[in-house]
Amino acid sequence: MLLYANSLVRFLKQFRSIALATFMSGVACDYTFGQFDMGAITRGISATGVASESIKPKTLRLVMQVSAKAKDAKKSIEELAIKKNELKKAFEEMKANVATLQFSDAKLTEEIAGSSANGSSSAEMQMVLQMQRQMQRQMGGKGGDSDAADLGTLPTAFTSECQLRVDWDLPENIDSDVITLLKSRLEGEVKKRDLLKAGGGVELSDEEKESLELFQSQSQGGYSSYSRSNQDFGSKIFIVGVVSDQITDKLSKQAFEKAVARANRISESTGVKKGDIVGVSFTGNQIDMMEPYRYMSRNFLYEDQAPDTSFMAPGEDEVLGTKPSDLKKTVSAVVVYDIVK
Repeated sequence: MLLYANSLVRFLKQFRSIALATFMSGVACDYTFGQFDMGAITRGISATGVASESIKPKTLRLVMQVSAKAKDAKKSIEELAIKKNELKKAFEEMKANVATLQFSDAKLTEEIAGSSANGSSSAEMQMVLQMQRQMQRQMGGKGGDSDAADLGTLPTAFTSECQLRVDWDLPENIDSDVITLLKSRLEGEVKKRDLLKAGGGVELSDEEKESLELFQSQSQGGYSSYSRSNQDFGSKIFIVGVVSDQITDKLSKQAFEKAVARANRISESTGVKKGDIVGVSFTGNQIDMMEPYRYMSRNFLYEDQAPDTSFMAPGEDEVLGTKPSDLKKTVSAVVVYDIVK
């Protein structure tokens, strides 16, 4: 019995760590209540029950990046505001529920201008050049500091960007195949309207273009693997369901009853008499759909340049997925009984 209890302690500690990490990321952990002393598990009989239910799709949700470029910071912010208004008009034409349209706070970044620099920052470019020159010296090649382009002379631009999300309401009791079709059509419409295209723009003089070409030749294209644009998520369309309080209460009751039944079986099979309940804990969660994007963000050279994926996280009463079958609500219950000696 002690071996079983110790194993369960290790499992719950691991589960608690995963739940905490997920909650800090803004996804998956919906609620937790009924905290109790974890040490009680080693002094009693504990059991877990799980209950799940499929949730009806309610909306299609588009989450996408919005950006604008300009030679100076003020103009970049102004271009972003223009881009937002253009998108709002487009969503009205696309019959979206514009009342759900939200934009995150804008982020402003100074970068190397020009498409050949692929939107990479001066700091990233400096790192790449240093690595390239070090490799050349080690291999006995040319390209020392004497013939290097001066980063201070390279043209720079400001990129302002944010995230948006907006919903399209779905009819009641809509067939899952129809949802898949509507999702595909929405993806096509986003591409057709070129909604991801950055607002504003930067015109370069012949001298600035020449400076960029020199820079490109010296870096030998090594900068491309460090570009932010290589790792942006662009846009994503989710299917969203809403979990009512009644569903949560029902699943909590079912999970609790399963945990109690399992505790009874443990008591009967081991001959250990259980006393009163000394602790109950409930946790509601959903499969974490955002992990690939957080992994992407963690692999950025500079954390402040990682794309904001917070708008992808579901609300407290929501579940989401990329297909209808992803929409499930799960509640886990852990019950701990005192042992009668």
